Amino acid sequence: MISKTDFLAELTERIRSQKNDLEEELQSIDAEIANETKSSAGDKFETSREMMSQSRQSIAGRIDVFNEQLYFLSQIQANSLLDKVSSGSLVETNEGYFFFGLALGNLTFKKKQVIALSFQSPLGKAFLNKQVGDQVEFRGRTFIVLNCL
Repeated sequence: MISKTDFLAELTERIRSQKNDLEEELQSIDAEIANETKSSAGDKFETSREMMSQSRQSIAGRIDVFNEQLYFLSQIQANSLLDKVSSGSLVETNEGYFFFGLALGNLTFKKKQVIALSFQSPLGKAFLNKQVGDQVEFRGRTFIVLNCL
């Protein structure tokens, strides 16, 4: 069985690491913008500057998403046992593990696959409020909730 505390700690570290990488990239772009001198070909300079600005905005947006994810993870009570599947639940089923709250897709944790889903997804909606022992029927498959952490 997967430890929810360990899972959340590793997931937090993964997201923090990705955020740090983007922050370094953002600093690099800022340095490029500051160091770029206006060339005689004004349009070329403006185009280059605009492309860097757009890249900077895109990276800043991704950093904001990582900040939201880190905040979400910080609000989860890692040691609490849940009586039903809810936001922040790590659920063990007969088909594997699911983490509900962040749509991150397939993750590998201690050689086990964990599917991270939001409740906006069809499968997330099917699991919402299910309890240990409940069955979830989804696209011809039956998932049995074995543990809800």
